[in-house]
Amino acid sequence: MTASLDAAITALMSLGGVAARERHDEFLASLVTVLEAPPHAIADPVRYQAALSHGFAYYFWKWDPRGVGLYDPVCRAIAHWASQPQPPVGLLCELVDFVYFLVWCFEDSSTRQCERLVGPLRAAAEGFARGAPPRRLPPPPAEDRPALRIAWLGMFAQTDSPMSIALRAVAPALKARGHHLDVYAWRFIDDPFRQHLKDCGAALHEVSGGSAADIIGAVEAQARLAPPDVVVSDMNNGVPTALFSRHLAPVQIFLQAGMPAWPVPHLNGVFNSFGFDPAKAGWGDAAMLRIDAPWDLPALTPAVTEAEIAAERALLPQGTRLVGSYGRFSKVTLPYLQAVERILLRCPDVSFVLGGTGDAAHVKAFMAGSPVGARIALQERWVNGHVWGHILELLLDTWPVTGGVSAREMLAKGRPVVTCHSPEMPAMNAQRDQALVARDWDGFVDIAAQLLQDRAAYEAASSRAAALVRRFSEAKTFEAELDADIRLAVRHARQQRSGFSRMLTGFKGLLGRGKA
Repeated sequence: MTASLDAAITALMSLGGVAARERHDEFLASLVTVLEAPPHAIADPVRYQAALSHGFAYYFWKWDPRGVGLYDPVCRAIAHWASQPQPPVGLLCELVDFVYFLVWCFEDSSTRQCERLVGPLRAAAEGFARGAPPRRLPPPPAEDRPALRIAWLGMFAQTDSPMSIALRAVAPALKARGHHLDVYAWRFIDDPFRQHLKDCGAALHEVSGGSAADIIGAVEAQARLAPPDVVVSDMNNGVPTALFSRHLAPVQIFLQAGMPAWPVPHLNGVFNSFGFDPAKAGWGDAAMLRIDAPWDLPALTPAVTEAEIAAERALLPQGTRLVGSYGRFSKVTLPYLQAVERILLRCPDVSFVLGGTGDAAHVKAFMAGSPVGARIALQERWVNGHVWGHILELLLDTWPVTGGVSAREMLAKGRPVVTCHSPEMPAMNAQRDQALVARDWDGFVDIAAQLLQDRAAYEAASSRAAALVRRFSEAKTFEAELDADIRLAVRHARQQRSGFSRMLTGFKGLLGRGKA
């Protein structure tokens, strides 16, 4: 390693936690030097990657917004390492995870997230694909084959994780249709979810605990022993990007439940939960699928004690009615805060509470300059939505990235959710009371103010909320729709493969005529 790089690694490794925050300029500059080092200059790859891991860990744990300055250096590092003849899988996964984190934590728009992520993710995917070991996959299965072997890449297989909702619902539905489910739990899992998968007849493969490269190797080794017909991933960060790019199964499906960007090769279908624009997300010509899984009513309405409610209420503004929201602070935009302010000006007996994680500096700045600032309370912590659901009168949904589980939790308590239509997430409107979906901010303010000032309107909206949750909790046609959509992805994969084969045959024919 060059002397400057070695010095940067030494300086970086000597700083962490409080020291990294207090000496952030030095910390950031050292990390940038490490990121900008060309691959040929790395004499000790293990030490180099350890330094990057150390640097990234500070931002992962502290959510320091100054980390956004690393976006360009990380993207350049991805491009450099992905262009190598044999890209280092573990290092590339770590770089992907970090740029994913920077965009997910600090961008308030799904469209802007995709604008910033499609490029680096595509470069990484091309590197993963080029460095993949040679293997020959069978063609996609016949569309009418009664039973399929379906692999599920689950970063989260936990009872209380929002990212486990789909897998919880899909597992029994696949069993009911006679399919075999292999779940690859590659990061987080708990005992209740293990039991749930066992009850659903799924084969559980726990591959967590090692490095990203170890996890990828373990999944691919198991897939060789029991080759899947279809693979589904509910995440789009480093590990699944590598596995999909290296072509784990003949049919590959992305279950989009968070950030949409995923320009990976060999993508045959997307469960498009947002109704997001496929072109902006980089999904190519993948088939668009539904994911109308029934809501888990018991999970949305757990028992909460009066003592828990009282303890939480004591932390919030006293002597006032409360409305609010909770989630990532990056979802709280200026137009949203301005709408909240207008609601509070019209309803002087109401305060707004905002709970969550991330950087809230913009919220604090708005509070400081607002005439209702004293009636906006900020809780910079994870909050229990099941408790807040018994405290808040309304959930004021964020925009343009709207609420997911938070909205469900509130609706399940019979609390109205007021939403402003998001062009980025139009499919989410179907999970809302249509009478409370505004087309603009004027409508959003009017709806919320009416509910707070008209008791009859509020009670009617509460009744509709409870009815909505009951309707979405009924399974009805989910099993059949899920089966049909998976088979649609299979058919699409067969068509894609057939089109590629015809193109390849035509290209070979042209080459042959050229030689003649």
